[in-house]
Amino acid sequence: MKAICPGCKNRLKKVPQKKTKCSHCGVFIYVRRSPGSDEKKLVTEEEKNSIDQEWSLYQYQKEMEQKMESLKHYGLDEMEVEKIRAELRNKFGYEPIYRDLLWAILNRLILLKKGYGDLKWIYDQMALLVNQEGKNCYDLQVYSNKCYLYQLMEVEVYTTVTVKVSHEQDCEACRELKNRTYKITDIIENIPIPSKACTNYIYSDEPYCTCCFTPD
Repeated sequence: MKAICPGCKNRLKKVPQKKTKCSHCGVFIYVRRSPGSDEKKLVTEEEKNSIDQEWSLYQYQKEMEQKMESLKHYGLDEMEVEKIRAELRNKFGYEPIYRDLLWAILNRLILLKKGYGDLKWIYDQMALLVNQEGKNCYDLQVYSNKCYLYQLMEVEVYTTVTVKVSHEQDCEACRELKNRTYKITDIIENIPIPSKACTNYIYSDEPYCTCCFTPD
């Protein structure tokens, strides 16, 4: 990096190692590295925001790739995935992004999977995907929790469950449910979690409840 202000292009006394203000023009200077580059550079706040968005998209794409890789354990081979990709390409008229491909694959898996454990995982992934896009995932989390309760009912060992609340979840509605115990058959049609009043925000402006059931 050269000791030159990215705003006014005047020479600086030394190369900044963190956020600083130019002594010449007064603009804030940031140190950033773009995805795919090994070199750091000095940038303005506007350029910093643009690079941060690039990193956000990069991390999102990497996460999608990792999820795609995990799907191999759920019975879809590469040929089937390519078939779904081709269907989306014909539908959209362009190469589908990972999000659209993952969503289509998860919907296909719902038709293929009959076990409640697998279905719970699928609905969990769908809820996370929807919430990260800033959309409400309440119904998908309901489906996930119902699948878990049905899975316990199939085992015929557990008859009650207790609500566990993550220590990171700062939500009054969820804290009111903490450690409450329910008979599975009493709540299977109207489960208490996720709470409709949940205010736990993690990935977007829509709530994402992290409460779960544990068998007793």
